[in-house]
Amino acid sequence: MPEAVRRGLEGRRLLHIKQTWPELVEYWLGTSDPSDELLANPPEYCPYQFRRIDGEILRIFTRPALHRPMFTEGPAFGNFLLFARFNNRRIGYPLLDDGQPVPDPWLEAIRATGERLAVAIEWQRGDVLMLDNSRFMHGRTAILDPGERLIATFFGYLGFALPDPEEPPNPIWRQRDFSPPPPPHKLRNGGR
Repeated sequence: MPEAVRRGLEGRRLLHIKQTWPELVEYWLGTSDPSDELLANPPEYCPYQFRRIDGEILRIFTRPALHRPMFTEGPAFGNFLLFARFNNRRIGYPLLDDGQPVPDPWLEAIRATGERLAVAIEWQRGDVLMLDNSRFMHGRTAILDPGERLIATFFGYLGFALPDPEEPPNPIWRQRDFSPPPPPHKLRNGGR
């Protein structure tokens, strides 16, 4: 990507602010009606910070804008930013770590870089694709006839991979039975 954009992202984090619902709050905090003290001090296994704003509990997490992938030294850009902005049309999500929106020229430069480097997969019946999700952005083009495609996605973690220093020891989201409560239907397609 252009050097000015890379410099602008170096050392920065992306700020994700998302809605909650009572079942999710109870899952992470043990109660659906937490005190302000509990919101400010979630359990150590919880990946979120919480804030009560105008009576609504929001969950917050940050991730590096550029990160070092598992199998290469160079920085990589691989996060939800482009998908949120261009596919889901979510302006201002995620934000930069100072709460400001990611500048539109940066987004356009990142998207142009991705398009320039994109490789189309010519799928054949029975094909399987494995990729290092710590290194590659990935996506799909429009599905014109959903009846013609069946996509099975499986996620896993390498047993020999070094733990992410930002994660707690043995994070519950890497456990086989991890299943937080799904969002209510009204939040699934447009929640914060």
